[in-house]
Amino acid sequence: MADPKQIARGIFQKTLASIDIPTAMERRILRWGNRLEVDGWICDLGKISDARIVAIGKAAHAMLRGFAQLFPDLKFRGVASAPTPPVNPIPDVSYFVGGHPLPNNASFEAARAALSLLQGCREKTLVVFLVSGGGSALMELPLNPAQTLEDTRSLNQLLVTCGASIDEINTIRKHLSAIKGGRLAVAAANAQIGVAISAYYPTITLGASAGFEGTSLANLFTWPSRFWSLGPSAAQLLWDGGRRRGLTEQAQAAYDVTVANYRQSVLNAFQNVEDNLAGLRYLEQESREQAAAVTYAERSLQLAQNRYQGGITTYLEVITAQAAALANERTAVSLQTRRMLASVSLIQALGGGWDVSKLPSGQDLTPKKPPKVATP
Repeated sequence: MADPKQIARGIFQKTLASIDIPTAMERRILRWGNRLEVDGWICDLGKISDARIVAIGKAAHAMLRGFAQLFPDLKFRGVASAPTPPVNPIPDVSYFVGGHPLPNNASFEAARAALSLLQGCREKTLVVFLVSGGGSALMELPLNPAQTLEDTRSLNQLLVTCGASIDEINTIRKHLSAIKGGRLAVAAANAQIGVAISAYYPTITLGASAGFEGTSLANLFTWPSRFWSLGPSAAQLLWDGGRRRGLTEQAQAAYDVTVANYRQSVLNAFQNVEDNLAGLRYLEQESREQAAAVTYAERSLQLAQNRYQGGITTYLEVITAQAAALANERTAVSLQTRRMLASVSLIQALGGGWDVSKLPSGQDLTPKKPPKVATP
């Protein structure tokens, strides 16, 4: 029988191997020759003239190393922001030691560097985003230029300590950030339009040459055989069958798609706000009606108890009234819970703005007892 310690050690080693970041990237990123595939998206690397990488998070260095191992022949430039400096830096990659869980000056600088990197994208540029945990603080830049680093740190401190889920926190962050919520992708798509339009401009060069020219070796290096030239030249394509116009329209269409996706996220936010407002309005009406039902059920129970104490009826009537009162109270609590969930969803759709002082107390959530009916 195998030693349990050896079995446990083997399981532990296999677990570590399975979560090794370069190994995990090999499972998700496939390559056949010049073809790159990620989750069904295929890219022909033979048509790529420029590659740029933005790596963010605690695993940024490991992800960059894994990508470089998968594509050793692909030259790329990049920006990386991680909580620690790299052990083996990759050439042409700008590294930043960002703050976590609160951003620092390097986090702001990394975001500016990433935006600058994406502004230079061309038609045949491949942009790769490598994102892992902690990226929200390690690369950050406020959408409002007047917002300072201290303001951003105070906001992040409130978010990470308010008890909200990570999805709720990120919903607020993307409304306040210059790089989150798809804005990095918009920056890259916008740059491609300028590149496509610049293809219409003529190419102007200034050239110079000098040397010796002669009919024989005897007089080749004599002073009269010297010559020189200096002058500009310009080249302009007169007709390309609409290729450049098509490339410009393609870049504009790609930008329109990116902007449309961003607008769709905004419309979804408006829809979520409207849905939760309507839900709160209907739930409030239901809660008022249910509160009246609870009051009447409690009054019916009190009357049943009075009748039983007077010997007019059996205890079965009291039990029936108690069951009805309990069912109405449970329905009232359920409605109150649904109203609270709808309120949280509304706050999330609006981008936050609540604090603990605005939460109802336990006394507010407890149904009020009706006044006791006097016993005849």
